[in-house]
Amino acid sequence: MSHKRLFLTLILTVLLSELSTVPLLATASVSSQSGEGNGPGQVGSIDTTPQMAEGKTYRYFFPVMGRSSPPRNLRQIRALWSWAGYAARSKHDIDDLVAKVDGARLNAILLLVYTGGTAFFEPSHVRFPDARDRLPNRSPFSEWGYSDALSYLLAIRDRRLADSDLSNDFEVHAWFAVAAGGDWRDGEGWPRPDNTEPYMLHYLHPEFKIKHGCYYSVGDRRCVSHRFSVVHQPRFRAYMADLIAGLVEDYDVDGVHLDYIRAVGICYNDEFLDYPGTEYDFPGCQEDYKAWTRETYGSEYSLWQDTDGNGNIRDRGSGRIAAWQERAMGLLVEEIHDKVRSVRPDVIISAAVGATSPAAREESVQGQAAWEWLDSGWIDAAFVMAYSDDTQAVINQTQEFMNATRTEDGRSRVFPGLATYDVNGTGGLWADLVVEQVDAIVYGQWAGRLLEPLANGVALFVAERLSGEAVQALGDGPFETPVRPYWSRNLLHLNAAPSDGAVHLAWAAFEDSAWASYAISYTYGSGGQDASQGQSSIQGIPLTAQAYTLTGVTNYVPYTITAVARDGNQNDLILSNEVVVIPTDIHGYVPALSGRTP
Repeated sequence: MSHKRLFLTLILTVLLSELSTVPLLATASVSSQSGEGNGPGQVGSIDTTPQMAEGKTYRYFFPVMGRSSPPRNLRQIRALWSWAGYAARSKHDIDDLVAKVDGARLNAILLLVYTGGTAFFEPSHVRFPDARDRLPNRSPFSEWGYSDALSYLLAIRDRRLADSDLSNDFEVHAWFAVAAGGDWRDGEGWPRPDNTEPYMLHYLHPEFKIKHGCYYSVGDRRCVSHRFSVVHQPRFRAYMADLIAGLVEDYDVDGVHLDYIRAVGICYNDEFLDYPGTEYDFPGCQEDYKAWTRETYGSEYSLWQDTDGNGNIRDRGSGRIAAWQERAMGLLVEEIHDKVRSVRPDVIISAAVGATSPAAREESVQGQAAWEWLDSGWIDAAFVMAYSDDTQAVINQTQEFMNATRTEDGRSRVFPGLATYDVNGTGGLWADLVVEQVDAIVYGQWAGRLLEPLANGVALFVAERLSGEAVQALGDGPFETPVRPYWSRNLLHLNAAPSDGAVHLAWAAFEDSAWASYAISYTYGSGGQDASQGQSSIQGIPLTAQAYTLTGVTNYVPYTITAVARDGNQNDLILSNEVVVIPTDIHGYVPALSGRTP
């Protein structure tokens, strides 16, 4: 077989395989009025239908471009919490979730994948090689080719990323209820009866359960929190960090979201935990508190001195209990951060916060000094759970958290979490109120005291309580104009198509007023040559352009190409994705397939 026939075979094979995965393919209906192509180096529309038979419809792999007019802030987080990670049973359930995201013009989904000590994804077999210590995947999602709802949602995201429409992209963040390691039976008095199942973390590690003071003070063996875990235990911290980092290794998520990232209560566990080796050995919470106060304050204090034995602080305003809880939580968050970032430095780590108020931190048993996590770089974003029907109260709570951070950068990464329904009352769904709060917090449309600075986005709780009226009101109102996710650098998306001695480039962009022109840079493999437009980089391409043709390039040689947006002083502002394309004088066109492309 000649090298040209082999090259054509490879192209057709790739094209045919891509038809099952690319969601948006441009469709051309060919007539005798086909436009003429551009000359070498000219900017403008590109003829993408050479040698096509008149009257036939083809699908070809070249983008259909369109411009957007986003607000001045090109990046916002418009996130939506969703329980679908554990509840979805079919593609239809996830498709409904994505439809809400599209309708409201949101750009991030926080998908619940771990709660109640139960994993709704496949935990890492590398980090947990012993099946007896590995949580099973309990996802009820039942669709061929997908092990869980998360996998299917990521597949949709990837198909969106493969097209050239930047406005329909969204991020996927895996949502973990970190300290919720088991379950109890509600409505049966206190202490709550055990409802732990064999597939839960507290079944694998019952020593992780918090024991209340009455377990020891009156010998009541019912005084155990079957739902929440002891954050002070090194083994628990390592297990959760590995569970989360393992997901990042095995699933290409954009971020991880930490919920129930708090101590929940005071642990009185008094049993020495002796694991193989010494790394995870733990003397128990009572002895740990004594040792920590001795080291920190120079005097030893006990939990029985500094609490009432029922989980309430009685440390005479010293802040010792709160500081001990904060220490444990800081160690947990830091370990999650370090293990996740060792796998993928670009993964976003966010947390649902608000359990500890900055003004009352010394009285808090939760240990959630999340403003310090933000300042320390352990988390990239804090979603303040400001679930209220009082818009000014939402602003005030968010402002308090913002003010506790030390830097302007930290304040820019504080996002209010807004309820989509009456969380603490009737459960009624909200629509106008959601829009009111978004307008106030993000755009400053509010008669009362404004948030300073205005937030760079919000998260909405929760998809399953987001009404159709709210979806339409957001999509037609404050979120009418699509924007990129807050952390996205992909404001300039480049595509390429090969032809004989040429490469046709086209791009979609969310433009900023600081942009003045584009430039194209390229490199090539062995045997290649520079384009006839000159050596890399080709500069001064006007902002009105959305396409460019490189000519005089060498067939059958790979060219690696990027575009960059520049300001008036020729400083690089935004770099596009990188594309690799191989020019060729062999062309194949695949007729449009009947039916719906998956």
